[in-house]
Amino acid sequence: MTYKKRNNISEVSFTYVGTDAQFNEFLKMMIHDYLAVDNPYAMKETEAVEIAEEDQKRQQAM
Repeated sequence: MTYKKRNNISEVSFTYVGTDAQFNEFLKMMIHDYLAVDNPYAMKETEAVEIAEEDQKRQQAM
Protein backbone atom coordinates (compact mmCIF):
# COMPACT_ATOMS: atom_id res chain seq x y z
CA MET A 1 0.00 0.00 0.00
CA THR A 2 1.41 3.37 -0.93
CA TYR A 3 0.87 6.51 1.06
CA LYS A 4 0.79 9.97 -0.40
CA LYS A 5 2.85 12.62 1.31
CA ARG A 6 0.67 15.38 2.75
CA ASN A 7 1.69 18.87 1.77
CA ASN A 8 1.90 21.47 4.52
CA ILE A 9 -0.38 24.44 4.24
CA SER A 10 1.64 27.25 2.72
CA GLU A 11 -1.04 29.90 2.34
CA VAL A 12 -4.60 30.58 3.46
CA SER A 13 -6.88 33.37 2.25
CA PHE A 14 -10.26 34.32 3.65
CA THR A 15 -12.47 37.32 4.29
CA TYR A 16 -13.68 38.00 7.83
CA VAL A 17 -16.14 40.60 9.07
CA GLY A 18 -16.16 41.25 12.81
CA THR A 19 -14.29 42.85 15.68
CA ASP A 20 -10.61 42.28 16.49
CA ALA A 21 -11.58 40.19 19.51
CA GLN A 22 -13.90 38.03 17.40
CA PHE A 23 -11.18 37.63 14.79
CA ASN A 24 -8.67 36.50 17.42
CA GLU A 25 -11.15 33.94 18.77
CA PHE A 26 -11.81 32.77 15.22
CA LEU A 27 -8.09 32.25 14.60
CA LYS A 28 -7.70 30.33 17.87
CA MET A 29 -10.52 27.98 16.84
CA MET A 30 -9.06 27.52 13.35
CA ILE A 31 -5.62 26.65 14.72
CA HIS A 32 -7.09 24.36 17.38
CA ASP A 33 -9.16 22.50 14.81
CA TYR A 34 -6.16 22.19 12.46
CA LEU A 35 -3.98 20.73 15.21
CA ALA A 36 -6.75 18.53 16.60
CA VAL A 37 -7.10 16.66 13.30
CA ASP A 38 -3.97 14.66 14.15
CA ASN A 39 -4.70 14.49 17.90
CA PRO A 40 -7.92 12.66 18.77
CA TYR A 41 -7.49 13.57 22.46
CA ALA A 42 -7.64 17.33 21.85
CA MET A 43 -10.77 18.96 23.27
CA LYS A 44 -12.05 22.46 23.12
CA GLU A 45 -12.01 24.26 26.46
CA THR A 46 -15.81 24.34 26.61
CA GLU A 47 -16.00 20.57 26.11
CA ALA A 48 -13.49 20.01 28.92
CA VAL A 49 -15.47 22.30 31.24
CA GLU A 50 -18.74 20.52 30.44
CA ILE A 51 -17.18 17.12 31.15
CA ALA A 52 -15.72 18.38 34.45
CA GLU A 53 -19.10 19.79 35.50
CA GLU A 54 -20.84 16.50 34.67
CA ASP A 55 -18.23 14.57 36.68
CA GLN A 56 -18.71 16.92 39.61
CA LYS A 57 -22.50 16.44 39.49
CA ARG A 58 -22.06 12.65 39.43
CA GLN A 59 -19.74 12.76 42.45
CA GLN A 60 -22.18 14.95 44.39
CA ALA A 61 -25.03 12.55 43.62
CA MET A 62 -23.14 9.63 45.21
